[in-house]
Amino acid sequence: TTWAPRLEISRNLGPSPGPDRRGKARAPPPAQAADDMVKLLEFGGHQARNRYTARQDKLGGIQELRFALSHMLQKGSERSRYCGCMALSYLLHGHQTNIHLFGETPGIFEGIREALSSFKCQGLACSAISQLAIGHTGNGTRICDTPDLVENLVRILQTAIASTSRRRRAP
Repeated sequence: TTWAPRLEISRNLGPSPGPDRRGKARAPPPAQAADDMVKLLEFGGHQARNRYTARQDKLGGIQELRFALSHMLQKGSERSRYCGCMALSYLLHGHQTNIHLFGETPGIFEGIREALSSFKCQGLACSAISQLAIGHTGNGTRICDTPDLVENLVRILQTAIASTSRRRRAP
């Protein structure tokens, strides 16, 4: 995925690092972008739900943001993946349009698969997968078609079940 020259999200995520030597736009460092994204999405209490939904509408509609999150999940550090999964969960929560848009974003499921490989990211990655899958047949199909994604989910569940069983048997 290449970074879009017209980086509309730079207004929302803080200063862009500017063009490279060839004049092409550069993305902010993934961890910084993810941290800034999470700060932008934070909201206070139930009375702020309308503002939260408006943010979901606005941010989910930015194609460059969807591509950036996909890229962060695929190529980022563990911290970037963690923040990317958190931002993705915020954007998907109860928002059918974003569930559809992110489900069609190239590489999003491969990125979530990569996040599942990190113990620290597993909970958030599983949350993102469940939000993408529930009530959306197309996303369910894409999850099943992503190499090793379902197998990784099964492995995580088996490990969790085995760990719980061991704790129950311990004196």
